[in-house]
Amino acid sequence: MGLLKLRSDKERVLGAILLCNTFVNIAASSVSTGLFIELFGDSPESMIYSTLLMTAIILIYGEILPKTIAVRNAESLALSVTPVFSFLLKALKPI
Repeated sequence: MGLLKLRSDKERVLGAILLCNTFVNIAASSVSTGLFIELFGDSPESMIYSTLLMTAIILIYGEILPKTIAVRNAESLALSVTPVFSFLLKALKPI
């Protein structure tokens, strides 16, 4: 599946991106919470620290930075991620 095919199937591409993004964010937050509970015990502070840290990380590395890179390098980035998105669309098609 090439870039032109992906462009013609924008709704499925966006759905795959949102599904994968949500999965990664939830998984990272779960791991972070587990680590903070190990470090600070089962207290409200550990969950607060984890939430604050993951909010900053997801905001910077999951939202702002990828969009900035995409805007600055749209064509080359689109060509380089086409195989990944093609695979994801095939893998997620049943869903």
